Amino acid sequence: KYAGEGGDEREEMPIVPAAAPAEGGEKGEDLREKALTYFMRTFGGDEESARHLLRSSIDSVRSEVRAIESALESGNGGDLQRALHSLKGILLNSGLTEQGERAAELNTMAEKGTDPARMKTGAEALVGLLRCYCDE
Repeated sequence: KYAGEGGDEREEMPIVPAAAPAEGGEKGEDLREKALTYFMRTFGGDEESARHLLRSSIDSVRSEVRAIESALESGNGGDLQRALHSLKGILLNSGLTEQGERAAELNTMAEKGTDPARMKTGAEALVGLLRCYCDE
């Protein structure tokens, strides 16, 4: 379903592909550092707790990335929507606002039944960006 032909109806919301690190996108270590800084600032500067939260965030993102990939492969729009919704919360709660907003946009598009090919393109771009966050 997500790799096939799209319908005639086009969604107004643009898909913003993730920039490759060499093109100005954030690298995995940059995203991890951003999340760690967020956790330290939010939870009183306790580095040990912040690092624990970072590991938890990475594990959760990794799990949702796998769920998104599986949903894209199977063409299950409901699973894709659930994974994007969950990913949005994880990213926003990790201080990764830009990535969380991308997930939120894709989730909204999934709710509206956006053209499957457009959804696949957007989800793959987000997953590509987040793989570097998960790779240590």
